[in-house]
Amino acid sequence: MYLYGPDSQLAAWDGFGEPAQSAKQVYAAQSRVRELTDRTFQTMFADRNKVIVVAFWANSCRPCDAVANTVVSVAEKVARLAFAKQVKFYHAQWDPAVNPRLHRQYGFSKIPVVYFYYTGSGRAPDPKAPLLEATEGGDRFETDGGRYLRNIEAILRRHGHIPPTATIAESRGWTVSRDMIESSDFADVDRMLLAPSPVQKFILPLARANPWARLSRLAEVRVPSSFDVYYQAINRTAPDPDTKGTVDRKKRIVYLRAERRLQCFLNSALHEAVHVFSCNMQKGSDDFYFNYGPGITEGFTQLLTEKILKAQNVRMLQPPYVKLQRVAEKLVEKLGFDAVADDYFRCTKNAFTRLEAARLFGPIVVLRREAEKTKSDAERDDKYDEIIRLIDKLPAR
Repeated sequence: MYLYGPDSQLAAWDGFGEPAQSAKQVYAAQSRVRELTDRTFQTMFADRNKVIVVAFWANSCRPCDAVANTVVSVAEKVARLAFAKQVKFYHAQWDPAVNPRLHRQYGFSKIPVVYFYYTGSGRAPDPKAPLLEATEGGDRFETDGGRYLRNIEAILRRHGHIPPTATIAESRGWTVSRDMIESSDFADVDRMLLAPSPVQKFILPLARANPWARLSRLAEVRVPSSFDVYYQAINRTAPDPDTKGTVDRKKRIVYLRAERRLQCFLNSALHEAVHVFSCNMQKGSDDFYFNYGPGITEGFTQLLTEKILKAQNVRMLQPPYVKLQRVAEKLVEKLGFDAVADDYFRCTKNAFTRLEAARLFGPIVVLRREAEKTKSDAERDDKYDEIIRLIDKLPAR
């Protein structure tokens, strides 16, 4: 029944690095995760229709320290979500000298252990009335806060506490594009790309064919100074104020700029996740990027990002690449969304063929290169306005 249970003497820490505080210190310094003892343990079952998360730990267990940090972090996140009142968090010291009855009753062979209960009856489970819910087993300790949240959400959804029609973003409490997220949330960003939206039909087959192409597998959140170094090494130029992420195609690494601690904007993460599925990442071809340059590529990527956010009922705040997105929108107006998206994801040449036939492609390339070289924002915007006027000469599709 237990979820996580590695050897408590695990030395390598699986790459996480030793936490600065012990589990005892982590739990003592907060109030979201309440302590259970021999005397109080059974009281947690008194609540009906709640998800109860219980973390068992011991002073001698170093992996318990990492799990304690995760449990507290998740408890703080849940407190801000719509279903906060349906979830309670507890911790219990699994030590025969401190809680002998708990130690006998829960004879774990390995810790840390985290239980996810669903209290349907208001009574403690027994052989005649077992748990309504408990998560599946695992073979190592888990420090992925996003996975904890998905377990909680799945249990609540099965019991009708979260409407089945809620979007992924709504179930996570994300309402605006500048909501702050961290690396443990990237799996849900990946899910948003594959959820129903005008972009789904382009990304879904690529995702099935390329299991490596997931933000949760490729992304690293970096503090601004570190991000700038990586960005300059990859792009041979400094990032502009709108730039919050970049992709190293050769190493297949996505770097995201931290806005606070190691958190980034939801829009930034989703924007870079869309980039992962562009044809130059998937096929190694530069057709879209080569034809339209980094600026228009960013504008269309942001247009795709906003379509996904809109489908998730997330409101856009302070959008980046506003002028560049207007260029992309003009291409879509004249050629159709599917035609331009096909070029972006599959390296077709719908836009190039139409622009070349109208003898507009060459002048557009000249203007966008001039825009990329100028140091003045006003001059750059003027160049992109000229591109918009050129594209507007195309007959409507």
